[in-house]
Amino acid sequence: MNAQTVTIVGVNGGFGSLFASRLAGAGWTLHGVDRAPAARHPEYLASYHHLRPEGPNDIAAAAFADSRVWLLCTPERGTFSWTERLLPGMAEGRLCLDILSVKEPIVEHVGRMGFAGEYLSLHPMFAPGVGFADQAVAVVPVREGPVAAEFCGLLADWGARLVRLDAENHDRATAILQAGVHAALLALARATHAATHAATRDTTHDTTHDTTVNRDLLRELGTPVSRPVFEAIDRILRGQPETYQAIQDRNRYAEGVRRTMVQTIEELVQGQNADRLFRQLR
Repeated sequence: MNAQTVTIVGVNGGFGSLFASRLAGAGWTLHGVDRAPAARHPEYLASYHHLRPEGPNDIAAAAFADSRVWLLCTPERGTFSWTERLLPGMAEGRLCLDILSVKEPIVEHVGRMGFAGEYLSLHPMFAPGVGFADQAVAVVPVREGPVAAEFCGLLADWGARLVRLDAENHDRATAILQAGVHAALLALARATHAATHAATRDTTHDTTHDTTVNRDLLRELGTPVSRPVFEAIDRILRGQPETYQAIQDRNRYAEGVRRTMVQTIEELVQGQNADRLFRQLR
């Protein structure tokens, strides 16, 4: 792909930094926009624009004048705001992308707007530190064209596995792969925290008994199943709480997944036939 110019909004974040490093390495000219006074990785950028609190503004918009690609690495509220300001004036031969974790709201929002350019809604299905190699990137097209095709080719060159699908199928799948998995892991994390910080108060004798489970013992006794589960919990707890909350709140299929999970736990607690459950699931 020939050298191009791109503006990355949210360039200081995890995915903003990842895209910046890869695009700079591919010879692109980069403009960065973020709320911090200074760029996290100025070595990748031709210019950096400190975003004022009120959102998109003339200083930041100046960077977009010669950008062929606009990459929005921002939370949902910011992404909606930027698309409202930028897309109506976007010319043919320009591409805008987002990386939101829930697709139906943004695709519906962008689909109602009139603009001449191209739009892809991407979802890297991994943490930024993992990198693109052999990782899935969901591609939800809104308006396709030659620039979008070129950018997808670049992702493939980085080793990503591109999975094309519509917004509904994306959100139905991620209700299980993300909302359900995260809810299960966070519930186990909370149960573990309670067990390792427990104390029982004996009001009769006015004493407190230590009933905690030793965390070192949990690690020592770890099973082939439990070890990767707790490693996944550690990764989640290093992430941004608002991201995980948005995955639960904004995906309209997540509630049904959580309800089935709770029902299954309740049935097991109430002594329902586990053999019947296993036969159903196998």
